[in-house]
Amino acid sequence: MKASALFIMLDDLRKWIIVRLVLLSFSSNKPDTDGKIRLVRQRTGIFSCSVAAFAGSLLFCSFQLFSQGNQLPMRQFSVVNGLITNNVYSVFKDSNGLLWFGTDNGVLQYDGTEFVSFSTADGIPDNEVFNFCEDASGRIWFSTFNGKLGYYFQGKLYNALNTKFLEIGSHESYINLIENQKDSSTLISFYGSNVVLEIKGDVLVKQVLQYDQTEFSSIQYITKIGDQEYYAITISHELFFRGGKLSFARRLPGANRVFFANKNYLLRGDSLFTIIQGSLEFASVVKNSSIVYNTFYYEKGLGVLGGAQNGLYDCAESGTFHFKHILSDCSVSGINKDSEGNFWFTTLNKGVFFLPKGYDQVQYAKYPDISKINTLKSIDNQLFLYTEDAKVYNTDPITGRTSLFLDYSDIVADLGKQTRRSVFQNSTEIIFGGNCIYEYRQPLGFKKLIFKKGFYSKDLQISGDTIFSNKNDAVNLILRRDPVLLHQPIFPDDRSRIFDITYHQKKLWVSTLKTIYTLQNGRLIKHPSFNNVACKKINFYNNTLVGITHDYKLIVAMPEKDAAGGYEIQRFEGDVFWMDMNYVFNQRVLLRSDRGYYILNLSGEKASLIPAENVLLPKFPQEIVCDSPFVYFLSVDNEITKIHHALIKADQPPPILLIKSFTASNNYINFNNSFSLSYEDAKSIEILFVGIGFARKKILYQYRLNNGSWIAVDKNTLNLLNMAPGDYNLGIRCRSESSEFSADKSITFTILPPWYGHWAFRLLILAVVLTIGYFLLRNVIKKRENAKELKYQQELKFVESEFKSLNALMNPHFIFNSLNNIQYLVNDEKTLEANQYLGIFSKLIRQNMENISKNMISLDKELNLVRNYLELEKLRFGEAIQYQISIERALDIV
Repeated sequence: MKASALFIMLDDLRKWIIVRLVLLSFSSNKPDTDGKIRLVRQRTGIFSCSVAAFAGSLLFCSFQLFSQGNQLPMRQFSVVNGLITNNVYSVFKDSNGLLWFGTDNGVLQYDGTEFVSFSTADGIPDNEVFNFCEDASGRIWFSTFNGKLGYYFQGKLYNALNTKFLEIGSHESYINLIENQKDSSTLISFYGSNVVLEIKGDVLVKQVLQYDQTEFSSIQYITKIGDQEYYAITISHELFFRGGKLSFARRLPGANRVFFANKNYLLRGDSLFTIIQGSLEFASVVKNSSIVYNTFYYEKGLGVLGGAQNGLYDCAESGTFHFKHILSDCSVSGINKDSEGNFWFTTLNKGVFFLPKGYDQVQYAKYPDISKINTLKSIDNQLFLYTEDAKVYNTDPITGRTSLFLDYSDIVADLGKQTRRSVFQNSTEIIFGGNCIYEYRQPLGFKKLIFKKGFYSKDLQISGDTIFSNKNDAVNLILRRDPVLLHQPIFPDDRSRIFDITYHQKKLWVSTLKTIYTLQNGRLIKHPSFNNVACKKINFYNNTLVGITHDYKLIVAMPEKDAAGGYEIQRFEGDVFWMDMNYVFNQRVLLRSDRGYYILNLSGEKASLIPAENVLLPKFPQEIVCDSPFVYFLSVDNEITKIHHALIKADQPPPILLIKSFTASNNYINFNNSFSLSYEDAKSIEILFVGIGFARKKILYQYRLNNGSWIAVDKNTLNLLNMAPGDYNLGIRCRSESSEFSADKSITFTILPPWYGHWAFRLLILAVVLTIGYFLLRNVIKKRENAKELKYQQELKFVESEFKSLNALMNPHFIFNSLNNIQYLVNDEKTLEANQYLGIFSKLIRQNMENISKNMISLDKELNLVRNYLELEKLRFGEAIQYQISIERALDIV
């Protein structure tokens, strides 16, 4: 146990020494040198700060009704509410608006609604990170204790294990400076080391500076002033290097200290300078320079804040911050502003503190010496405090002092013992209600109103000499001009309980358990517009009735344009439980609910409701009172917060949309420019984005593809699955519940077709298909031709067989006729003709026998056969037969 305790003590001591070395680095004086390194001491800056301080003091005096002192609407983040550690070294704001916190237990990234932590398990090179720097490419570099290089870019952490050029081999100490240079490179130096790293893109160059550290001490600050030319500051000298060798040295007078924060600062005596790429510019005179500071924050025209071991100081005493010294029990290590103007302070023992913009327009008053305040009244910007011990205090609007205005403890016994009493107050009188009614007027004092019958009043409404009181089951109507008062109880028709009354346009409005009545001619008449509408609380704002129902829902009733006396009721559904309502001027009503504050806008044809996303508003007020131009919030511990109504109803700017990462199949993509994805990678796309807005209740997101319709997403992650090939333009935008949409951010990318979807492959497939189609078609045609040929051959064979059969039938007949003709010629002794006939007949028989055995014969043979046949017939019939055979010359008859 003792060894463990000793180890813890030594580790804490080690960390303390490291922090002191980082935060209290020494610096030096630096005169003009060849026009390259200039010291600009702007006395006009002092005058501007003085004017701003004077104007601020005038503004502050206008709020002196309340004493602000060191009380501020500060919010703390620590291990108690989810921070990973209370030792936070610095706060850095990148160009996108994200906040980065360096701690002894990793890095924190904050978007206004959620802290995201990174450690060595996620890829940062070391868990102790002192500071940050954003280079020209948007990479966030870490100033690590172990000296290893690493950066964050578009959702991914890069270190020497996954990025080759970040491997630098041995290193001597922690990184104390990372600064961007004029040539877009980034310069990195190590504490107590003569090694300088120059990074541009993915190229790292190591430069070893040769000089005598025993004579000039260690380099505290270094910058690049030319090609391989450097300017450096040590505790006692300024040094110039060329090609790694010392070319010139000059001693600096006095004590100099360098601070590395959101800017680099040099404190020389009581003068504070900013250092940007070696150029010094005077910032301010530090009044209390004897304090040992850890860090500074300078803003032109505003002043200088200094973080020290014992708190935060307005070290220029400008007055514009409205405090001189706060956080006295904290060691303040970092100071910065976010994109909306809120301050952030880091400490080495108590985490992070958040001071919202507009804190200087909020005043506080606490009354520990008086009894518990249970009622507030504000008359003509003068505040009256009603306490439980029957006293009324008022505050002087000029001096802000509180004094006893009225002691009514002598009449409490008549009024009855009530913790919260019904009181009506205007500029001339106060009326107390209870078991009786008392009037108070100055200088007349108290007057008790005498009634013939018993009386009780829960709520009071006054109109001239008429008093209306609510006694739960009836409304009492009292005329003060009568000598002896007779209160007239007026009951609702259904005898239901009365919850609230209000007076508007010479009418008393009464809300019961079941509906809303108006008092007319001594009777409670149900209002036709409010059938089945009943409220716990009702009030009129201009001519609009706003009510909170018995189930804590909100209704708004606006006068109908076409119906006299009618109201159009608008209901606001949802799971919000409404508690209270107060007028905030200019047609706006401040509503309080279980989910915080909302602003009800009554200026349009329809009422609209937006959250009041302002962290300056107290969370759990007991009572709210409005009196132009201020709103007062009473807390349960006798503290009153005073806020100008302009802060409450101020429109919030839209959140800043940041696309954090684009991954395709778990591969991080640089989406700054248009890019292409393979079809396989595009099967699983994830885009992580965030709306940067501080103290917003909820961020809403929408996206669209290729200028299509906007589609809502219920979280800040978009998953696109199995995207088709093509060109895409992805747009994303966001808004809070009380703001307009932000400007949309877009990513342009192309999803390439798969290998089987490429145009060359498609041409090849088309050629193959055409070739196969050609051969298939050719095969079909060939089959059809073969079938046709087969059919033709079959038909031909049929014809041939028919022809043969005809020949077979014809030949006997022809032969017998021919023989008969020959016999006739022989019998008739016509020997010559018989011989001719017989000769032709023999040729014809021979030709016919030859042709029968062939499928095809030539036209010439066919013609010879026909001539022989005709010659036979002509011999038989003589001149009775005449014939002529005509043949086209172009025909091939052979």
